[in-house]
Amino acid sequence: MVKAQAESIRVLVVEDHPVARSALCRILRRHVIVDEANGLREGAALLAANTYDVLIVDEVLGDGSGRRLLEQVDIASTSPRPRRVLMSGFHEPDGDVRPYDHFVQKPDDLLWLVRCIREIAGSR
Repeated sequence: MVKAQAESIRVLVVEDHPVARSALCRILRRHVIVDEANGLREGAALLAANTYDVLIVDEVLGDGSGRRLLEQVDIASTSPRPRRVLMSGFHEPDGDVRPYDHFVQKPDDLLWLVRCIREIAGSR
């Protein structure tokens, strides 16, 4: 993988738990460009100002629902739509409407998530 290609991948991590956000971002920054937000409002502001290839959003945020943020992206998204990952410490939510492409259960699936981001970076 060419480093310049990986560095062109932009990821937004929206997680309100500072330790979890810091650890995930530190790992991801080895492979891609990462912006981070500590909640729904900050994440929405970054989304309005930037274009991302991947969104990683916690389901339960201190100021709202990560699912709602992903639904807004789904409605407003231009082509190509970013890959959307919903994270939760709980099991995957039930329901027919899934405003995300992948679900990650914390902390068990975080290594899987890092592998996926590395694959995305390598495929560019």
